[in-house]
Amino acid sequence: MLLINQYSFLLVSLVIVGIAMFLSSRFMEFRYTAVLLVLITSSLVVFQLQFKTGANEEFSVDLFNEALSTEEPLVVIVYSDMCVACLSAKPAIDDLEQELNKLSKVIRVNVTSDLGRYLRSEHESGLVPSFLVFDNRGKEIWRYNGGVPDLDIIKSLDF
Repeated sequence: MLLINQYSFLLVSLVIVGIAMFLSSRFMEFRYTAVLLVLITSSLVVFQLQFKTGANEEFSVDLFNEALSTEEPLVVIVYSDMCVACLSAKPAIDDLEQELNKLSKVIRVNVTSDLGRYLRSEHESGLVPSFLVFDNRGKEIWRYNGGVPDLDIIKSLDF
């Protein structure tokens, strides 16, 4: 299930291309089918590149553990660039991140990075998008999996 969640964009893309190829091969000449395949594939690639969710690539496991040991609360957004829910929620996550930056440090972590794999194993954050909130002592105090939480809920937490 986690694999499907993290790579849903690829699966949806393959289904779209497969359906388009099947229908076009039935009702169009081969050259039109080839042109259609190139157009669909190009559109999907452009969509994917345009909507990358933007990780903080400079964060390693060591820097993450160091950030937990500071006196500042930490909000970690775990996502995947291949997840349809993550890509569609990007504008809401961007807005939420701007508001949360006023309250705490916020980092985005791609679930396939070293830090993402560490968070999956140590904090069981397999579903994406996930929000993990750590207090100023480095203890996880709240999590939200599979969507974008309401800002008021996070603000109500005792950082």
